[in-house]
Amino acid sequence: MYIRTTSLLTLTVFAVSVSMSCGDKKEDPGVPIVQKAPPPPALVPGTSQNLIKNAKPAMVRVDRFGSVNNPAPQKSFQIAGDGAVLIMGWAVDETAKKLAGGIDVVIDQAVYSAKTGISRTDVADYYKRPDYTLSGYELTLPPGQLTKGEHTASIRVISNDKTSYFQGDVLKFAVN
Repeated sequence: MYIRTTSLLTLTVFAVSVSMSCGDKKEDPGVPIVQKAPPPPALVPGTSQNLIKNAKPAMVRVDRFGSVNNPAPQKSFQIAGDGAVLIMGWAVDETAKKLAGGIDVVIDQAVYSAKTGISRTDVADYYKRPDYTLSGYELTLPPGQLTKGEHTASIRVISNDKTSYFQGDVLKFAVN
């Protein structure tokens, strides 16, 4: 009888310990949990290719293109191609004296929609137009989007009523 009781007790303890080890496990606080960064959002195709090009010049500024600040005055510039490339600046529909209806970034004839509505109090303050506060835009190109070599880029400012666009100057750059 003693052997049966001991065997039954041993079997019960074993079963309980196995079931406890299969339940929720607490992470060892000494082992860091590595989480992968979410993938960058997919590039959204632009809409300006379906609109009429306005003959008037665009009221647009590119503040940053990759690691280059204020690239417009430069004849050409270089950026690194191994990481994400941020293109950011501001633009307004000067004809309507309103915010742009959208911003497209054109790179080597490919048209991408930029995120708009970025706060630019500096622009609103400079022009003394509080309605220009959300005139900022940005577009992030994921790593590997641009091949090594020569490229061109320009900004299209979509009119506030979304019926036409204003073309910005062409920027020449190289990816190394």
